[in-house]
Amino acid sequence: MSDNRVIMCLMNLFDQVRRAVRADVRSVNRLAADAGMSQSALQLFATGDRGLSVETLERLAGVLGFEVALKRKRRAPRPRKD
Repeated sequence: MSDNRVIMCLMNLFDQVRRAVRADVRSVNRLAADAGMSQSALQLFATGDRGLSVETLERLAGVLGFEVALKRKRRAPRPRKD
């Protein structure tokens, strides 16, 4: 996967989690506490003003009921040029 595709996948993942944060019925304080992050960090993330580490993103997604799985696809072997 090219670097550009990885970046696009991560941006899409961040957007999905941001939408889930905004749709969640819990207060920002409760959601942040449940995810082990500060309220200000969660607010900045939710508004798109900052990103999150993969570890924090995984925790937040878990609190929201999602699982983040990042794995590299196996590439098909290239045909040999004989």
